[in-house]
Amino acid sequence: MVVIMNLFVLMVVLSPFTAVIPGIYGIYILYKKKAEVLKNYLTVSLMLLFLCFFLSGVVNASILSVCGSFLLLIYIGIAILSQKYFVTQKRVNDVLRLLLKLSSLTALIGIVEKIVFIFNGKENHRIFSTYGNPNMTGAWFGSMILIAMFLKEGHSDKTENKKLNLLLVLMTVALLLTESTGAFIALLSSMGAYFLVDKNRETKKSIIMIMTIIFVIVSFVFFQRRINSITVIDELRTSFSSRYDIWFGSAEMFLIKPLLGWGALGTLEHGIDFMYNNGNVIHSHNIWLTFLVSGGILAFSIYIFVKIKIFKDLMIIYIRYDHYVCLLTALNMMVIIQGLVDCSVYAPQLGMLFIAANSILFNIANGRIKENDKIEEGEIEDCNKDMVAN
Repeated sequence: MVVIMNLFVLMVVLSPFTAVIPGIYGIYILYKKKAEVLKNYLTVSLMLLFLCFFLSGVVNASILSVCGSFLLLIYIGIAILSQKYFVTQKRVNDVLRLLLKLSSLTALIGIVEKIVFIFNGKENHRIFSTYGNPNMTGAWFGSMILIAMFLKEGHSDKTENKKLNLLLVLMTVALLLTESTGAFIALLSSMGAYFLVDKNRETKKSIIMIMTIIFVIVSFVFFQRRINSITVIDELRTSFSSRYDIWFGSAEMFLIKPLLGWGALGTLEHGIDFMYNNGNVIHSHNIWLTFLVSGGILAFSIYIFVKIKIFKDLMIIYIRYDHYVCLLTALNMMVIIQGLVDCSVYAPQLGMLFIAANSILFNIANGRIKENDKIEEGEIEDCNKDMVAN
């Protein structure tokens, strides 16, 4: 089963198109009744969101939105796989390490991509590597920086720490090459949240944290000025001003159809009638507005419910102080902050990353993840049998 999961991680990192395969497999084993579905807030809410978006697509007579709603089924498959697989700390940590290593390769691909475009006279090109979009790519590499920080805390081995430091630098360079202001701000906020909930932080860690933040800020400012000849403040103004029209247009769309919205891809189909200066966009460039426009009050309420339950689970493991709380809090902060200017759950790879992270959170909060030396072999075997379709 470990080999299968490693293959799935590769598929997620490789492309938005191959990323859906693990979710399809999850739905397949559910259909074949090879895996028990845990009826918790995550799987139930995802199912309700699917039904909501599907119904909205039908009501709006939109084949595109009906098809788009099936991405939620893929996420349900990821939740099922994650909740069944991540039952030991070793499994979690092994997947995090693999994810980081594979992402380092995509960071190198992004750097090569930038060099190729520079040689072709396109110095202002923003990299997207294997993730399809510069903003989503920025959020991905930002998340990998958080994972590298987490893994560093668990290592006293100098050689391993040197490797992680190298990966941190590589991910930071790749993040800068995306020129994603939203991802940059989300990362800084997430790093702050990471250390805010870290009860075991020491002076040395705090100094490393401050130095890391300063390094990222200075690198970002320097990069922006050299490439675009504008300051970060100018970049922020440009970034927000380009979204104002989208936000106001989205608000207008919501007021017209407040209950069920326009469908999962309703903004793509009808946004041009409301966002006059931006043409068609796939979503509202704000995760809250996206749920309101796509699924109305109904979908928005489900999303708020999930956020509340996630917060409660984070509080449970914070009070108990499980060391995963730092990483899981930071990853959720990444979604919240970048969600102010984008909608990461519309990108399959990022959506799956956060669904898997919160599946791990659920397992930890409910005592489903055990220390490696305490888990019984029978439990692992049962889990493997559930996940591998015969």
